[in-house]
Amino acid sequence: MKRFRNSYLSYFLMYSFYYLSWALFSALISVYLMGKGFKASEVSIVVSMSFFTSMLTQPFIGKLNERKDYKIIDSVLFLIAVAFMLSKSLIMITLTYSLVLVVLNGVNPILEKIATASPFQYGKIRIWGTVGYALGSQFAGILYDKVSPSSIFIVFIFTVLLCILGLCNTEPDMSVTIKKLYEHDHSYSFNLSFSLLQEQL
Repeated sequence: MKRFRNSYLSYFLMYSFYYLSWALFSALISVYLMGKGFKASEVSIVVSMSFFTSMLTQPFIGKLNERKDYKIIDSVLFLIAVAFMLSKSLIMITLTYSLVLVVLNGVNPILEKIATASPFQYGKIRIWGTVGYALGSQFAGILYDKVSPSSIFIVFIFTVLLCILGLCNTEPDMSVTIKKLYEHDHSYSFNLSFSLLQEQL
């Protein structure tokens, strides 16, 4: 276990499964809800409310991460996603989906900071986020067609747990600055720009 702590594998699990989980949860949400009988107008309410709520609460989540042990906070908040699977009404689905998106968006900055403050080059960690998101989107489609729509969110819980496993075993040097990182990794600015562009898309 000592070999695993602060190893490349721990950062790989944290970063790749974070983005894989994000893709699993959100890629087919519109298809999933319409398959459950909700109207397009109702689905649009769920999606728009989740983004609006994330925008309002992101500063609050950021302060929690700064003042408390972010590993505990992120782990607890991630696990609240189970409530979404149990929701039946439009109101509860909207609330729980918004909560999960609040968490996923809120912890993104701290995971980026952990990745940049790791003992490894940022680009070598960031690439797994892109791979994870692509695989998550593909897995969501396969699970929806070949297994069942609800299986997506069961798998989501397991991928989140893998992300938490990696997160809890990282020991980044939070005193590392972006300038210092740039001096040692000239691909940092490119990867950072790509990351921001991906988040906007």
